[in-house]
Amino acid sequence: RGGAEPPPVFTVATVRPDVFLDEAFAAENVRPGGLYCLSSGPAVDRHNTLCVAGGVLRLTVDAATYAKLGLDGRRSRVHPDSPFHLISLPIASPAFKQGDAAYERAKWCLARLSPVRLLAARVVDDTIHRVSFPPAFAAEHKDAQCT
Repeated sequence: RGGAEPPPVFTVATVRPDVFLDEAFAAENVRPGGLYCLSSGPAVDRHNTLCVAGGVLRLTVDAATYAKLGLDGRRSRVHPDSPFHLISLPIASPAFKQGDAAYERAKWCLARLSPVRLLAARVVDDTIHRVSFPPAFAAEHKDAQCT
């Protein structure tokens, strides 16, 4: 490949979901835009999932997790008998910040969830960048390349 550019780098991490509401992480990665995260692992049609895109944190959770979590959401419309609920949090919104009741409630609720393994990247000026998660929120953190 000679002088070709290296393949894009993304981050594989196991993080606590409340990392997206951490003020320093949000200022560096969420509010500027371009953050994309997707939980990895089990089949998405049978397990809880997390996604960040367009400044919104989206959780798809089973009925038991939904009841335990205590955040507002709606029943999934993918299948009429689906046990899943969809929760969307506007994490990049300037109004969604410390001191706001909805923010404080979401932060408390997300801190009760187990860490999730995910793929993450930031896109800035059409270039993919790695994401650095704060050590207090990340159990695992490594770079991976698209090949």
